[in-house]
Amino acid sequence: MVRVATVRDAEQLSILYDEFNGKDETTIDNITNSIANNKQEVVIVDDENGVLVGFVCVQLKKSFCYEKYMPQIAEVYVNPMYRKKGIASEMITFAEEYCTRNYP
Repeated sequence: MVRVATVRDAEQLSILYDEFNGKDETTIDNITNSIANNKQEVVIVDDENGVLVGFVCVQLKKSFCYEKYMPQIAEVYVNPMYRKKGIASEMITFAEEYCTRNYP
């Protein structure tokens, strides 16, 4: 199931992040804080029966060039065991629809 990440996802997001970017680049506390407080990012996840298998990070850019936030996909990751199943496409479609509803 594709959905917006919550602070309860921090530990599993940390595992996926380490697979994607390498260990020791961030912490669970940093991920928790970012999900709870960073109003310039939305994290979308794919939850397969309680196990996160992928994520999409959407940065919400604010600039004098735009009156409103401009969403931009910054990172996409799917665990290799779950690739070639359309998960990345589902997360990106969800992110686009979420941002269209929340940041028109």
